[in-house]
Amino acid sequence: MVTLAEAITAEHSTRNRNRENALKRQQVGRALLQALAQRLNADLLPAWSFTLDDHQIHICRIKKVVLSAGSPRGRSIGSCDWCSGRK
Repeated sequence: MVTLAEAITAEHSTRNRNRENALKRQQVGRALLQALAQRLNADLLPAWSFTLDDHQIHICRIKKVVLSAGSPRGRSIGSCDWCSGRK
């Protein structure tokens, strides 16, 4: 028979182990994303931008646009909300 104190101690131990495992998985995932982002940026792809942000890689297509009179022509802008600064 397990006492209440033993059960509480075992539960705390299990929660601590689970928390440590989750942190390790998160660190491994982040390291993999960093490696992938570095690899994507190492091979320059015209008109594409790859940016690591927390736990995701933003992939943005850069395109040339013709702006109205008086504005610079052929300015590059991002085609996704994140690249356009509307995150």
